[in-house]
Amino acid sequence: VGELGNGTTGGFTATPVKVKLPAGVTVRAIAAGCGFSLAVATNGTLYSWGGNSAGQLGITRAGGHRARPARVQLPSGVTVRAVSGGEDHALAVTTAGQVYAWGANSSGQLGNGSTGHGSGTPAPVTLPHGARAVTVTAGEGDSLAVTTAGQVLGWGDGAFGSLGNGRTG
Repeated sequence: VGELGNGTTGGFTATPVKVKLPAGVTVRAIAAGCGFSLAVATNGTLYSWGGNSAGQLGITRAGGHRARPARVQLPSGVTVRAVSGGEDHALAVTTAGQVYAWGANSSGQLGNGSTGHGSGTPAPVTLPHGARAVTVTAGEGDSLAVTTAGQVLGWGDGAFGSLGNGRTG
């Protein structure tokens, strides 16, 4: 569905191919989700490409797969520090320590207090008061963030104890 970012869909390649980034874009961080990819440019702009079945590209509603990188639709002035792709959702942490999430939300992995309603539009995660994130990771149906205080925050599917809160399911 275009996760190689080289302008093609379908098939595979056994050797590395160059991702067709927009002219002048230099990348400082990357992440791969399940069938989609993300790249943070040196200026903090975020790009995505590949499958978009649940809106995980952050560029449009679900559908509309992309074979080339497109700019993720973050609010104006937001600068991304780190990014992570899960099964069908994505997370980004900004230079201000805010976490944004988009894509599927079947288990609450978007951190917006609800389940079942995903979104192709990146939205802020409701972190505990005063918490600022430095990095994030997206799993199958769960999400984690490390704060500036060294705490780990988890939300979403806690099956098998993945949230680290002493519970399963």
